[in-house]
Amino acid sequence: MSYYICDYSLDGPDAVVELNQSQYLSLQEGLKTIEEFANAIDYFSLVDYGVRLFLEKENIIQTKEYGSFIVLNGLFANWLNAYYMWKCYMRHIMNSTFDSIQSRFNKSSIEYRLAGELRNYITHHSFAISAISYDVLHEKPYYFVKAADLLKDEKINSDLKEHLQKEEDCRIDSMQLTKLFYKDFCLIEKEILETLYKRVCEKIKIIDTIRPKTFLNYFNIFLKADGKKDIPFAIIPLGLSKLSDVKKLFVEEQIELRLTD
Repeated sequence: MSYYICDYSLDGPDAVVELNQSQYLSLQEGLKTIEEFANAIDYFSLVDYGVRLFLEKENIIQTKEYGSFIVLNGLFANWLNAYYMWKCYMRHIMNSTFDSIQSRFNKSSIEYRLAGELRNYITHHSFAISAISYDVLHEKPYYFVKAADLLKDEKINSDLKEHLQKEEDCRIDSMQLTKLFYKDFCLIEKEILETLYKRVCEKIKIIDTIRPKTFLNYFNIFLKADGKKDIPFAIIPLGLSKLSDVKKLFVEEQIELRLTD
């Protein structure tokens, strides 16, 4: 099998440089790592978007009509499911590193653990938000999850079960839960992005030692192999560009994102 790196902005023989298998595999692995980094940001952004959509309803729905429950539970389920997708993908690309990071937050954050349990509950049991009340004095609605409902799940985490049993009659404010979850979620994402960014920088250094110096623009460069789909180098600038929006979100949460190579 033959391997090549091509710059489609150039003409003639200068546009194609042959690679050996080791060089091809190094470039392939590097580009995959950068694509995973870009995907990780997309999954984080999906959770962020879902959380913000739900919190927008904090002072809007003020009735006990059935339609209000549908809207609230739909938006609540939206970010919970996005969180589950994010968690599965992070475990897929980071393996034990993600489990190590997550385990610390599972121990320290009841809201983070509750989010996982709530996602299981809405999947296998019922809607999570089951009560709406209205504070007339402060003109503020509250949307509650009942602890007793969550305890119906036989597969609930034992530590979480013990915590909820102590407050079985309590009602969990879904808005407050979402806000507290999001703060911890951003802290986890900070560690993840800092870890992945170091990997990306290492891979870019390797890529640039193999990439011909005359191939200047990543958007024009492709990795090729006989019988295989071309792999674009454009994922490098596209993936790194996604960081700017994430940095803005972290500034809002007063979280310092330290990205070093």
